[in-house]
Amino acid sequence: MAKIYLVGAGCGAIELYTLKAMKCIQEADCIIYDQLIDKQILDYCKENCEKIYVGKIAHHHTMPQEKMNELLVEKAKVYDKVVRLKGGDVYVFGRGGEEAEFLYHQGIDFEVVPGISSAIGGLAYAGIPVTHRGLSGGFQVYTGALRKDEDRQFDFHTMLDDYTTYIFLMSMSKKEKIVQGFIDAGKNPQTCCAIVSNASLPNQKCVIGTLETIIEKFNADPVPMPGIIVVGNVIKKQEILNFYERKPLFGKKILVTTVGIDHYLKDEFIELGANVKEIMTGNVTYLDVKIPEIKDNLIFTSKHGVIGFMRAFMKQYHDVRKLNNVRIIAIGKKTNDVLNHYGLNADYIPKVANGICLNNELKNLINNEEVFVVQGDTTSIEIEHHKIIVYTNKETVINDLNEDFDYALFTCASSVYRVLKNTHISANAFVSMGAMTTKAIQECYPDSYILEVEKPIKKKMIDMILREEV
Repeated sequence: MAKIYLVGAGCGAIELYTLKAMKCIQEADCIIYDQLIDKQILDYCKENCEKIYVGKIAHHHTMPQEKMNELLVEKAKVYDKVVRLKGGDVYVFGRGGEEAEFLYHQGIDFEVVPGISSAIGGLAYAGIPVTHRGLSGGFQVYTGALRKDEDRQFDFHTMLDDYTTYIFLMSMSKKEKIVQGFIDAGKNPQTCCAIVSNASLPNQKCVIGTLETIIEKFNADPVPMPGIIVVGNVIKKQEILNFYERKPLFGKKILVTTVGIDHYLKDEFIELGANVKEIMTGNVTYLDVKIPEIKDNLIFTSKHGVIGFMRAFMKQYHDVRKLNNVRIIAIGKKTNDVLNHYGLNADYIPKVANGICLNNELKNLINNEEVFVVQGDTTSIEIEHHKIIVYTNKETVINDLNEDFDYALFTCASSVYRVLKNTHISANAFVSMGAMTTKAIQECYPDSYILEVEKPIKKKMIDMILREEV
């Protein structure tokens, strides 16, 4: 039976989505989403999920609300699970109640998944608690976005309690009227006032002042919409509580490339405050191949090679003891760790985990013996060998990108060539996983500043950037 989930996307940051919200997004057959969400959340959808943008910005609506209601009913007739993804919380100025009411009268089953409102979560990321003992015992939230036929005015005479925090969403265009309204109503002009832009996102910015100074400060250093206006004594704690903007990589723009679905680097950099763009450059597909009888030496040059080989090997032979008299060579510790999962351990691991070092050491290690190399489409092994191709690294569609980054991270050479072919990026520094990747960067981006990690471990790439920023 079809069901529509009205899901709150929270105040902006992907990591602030609830577990229930993420589950709905990952399982959705169709997702209908608003303007104020991080579009990278769509990477978590199923491959065949239909994605429909219906964003609203000031004075421009992609779709009138009546059409939106009809669209929900239409998709409920096609799909089992439809997600209506809305910025903030479903019922906080998001018209979620109107949509739920329409679905009820149409006999469509629905469920509401609350989100963290920017009125609370967004201000928390800006270092502004909505309540604080001794400063504020409550808060009130207003919207400046009114219906065209509505001419309601704020009654600032009801907002003179200094022990209350006053919050205004979707009101940036009315900031002068709001500030003047407080002053005209008799509010102390020295009352703290703040404007928070892009709350909880890496481009978050705060303008801090008083009712008397805030507009002048905003005009001197404007911040873009979306924004939150807040008035109250709790703003006095902002400098102390502003944890987010103190993160070591706050505001740094970082490009992360991946092969397959691997969000480790992106998630870690987001946690450090960075503005992260992730590009999947390829996808690994394991092949159902016939494994020949292995003699003398078996070389694994990647974890994907181990996984693909063992899948095919166990299907064919059912017993790892068939490799008993074979010398197993792994390019590095990470590859050997995957071998360990299958009850195997490398007899030899080169001093440095890259193709150049392995090739040099193989010359002294192999003496007129047979060599079998487990690989993908390509390999960097230079000595004569038998190829066992157990996976493909197929290039994925990369959307055109023309941006500048502080750092661009590449874990393999193929990603460098694919990004160059499809985008026009630049970076203050390129971070490379190893010698072959560095060589590709030098070829594709001449005269670039390159940071190469001493070991091919993703965490080392993070550590290297942190050292650069000290």
